[in-house]
Amino acid sequence: MSNGRPWSTADTATLTRLAGSGASDVEIGAHMGRNVKLIGRKRRALGIERGVSASLAAMLARMSGRKRRLVRV
Repeated sequence: MSNGRPWSTADTATLTRLAGSGASDVEIGAHMGRNVKLIGRKRRALGIERGVSASLAAMLARMSGRKRRLVRV
C-alpha cells in the first residue's frame, strides 16, 4: 500500500533520515511523493520516531540552561 510502489531500502533510509531530522509526515510525504497516512503507518511499523529539528533542539537547550540558572540563584 504505497501508492503502487513497493518500499525500497533507499526509501526506508530516506524516511529514517527525514524523520530523524524532525520533518513531519506531511513534509516527508511531499518529499517522497507518497501519501501522508502511508508515511505515518510505515514510520510506526518500522518503529521510527520523529526526531527533533536542530532549531528545536537549540531552543530546548537554551530553555534547559535558563531553568538551571533560575534554580541556582
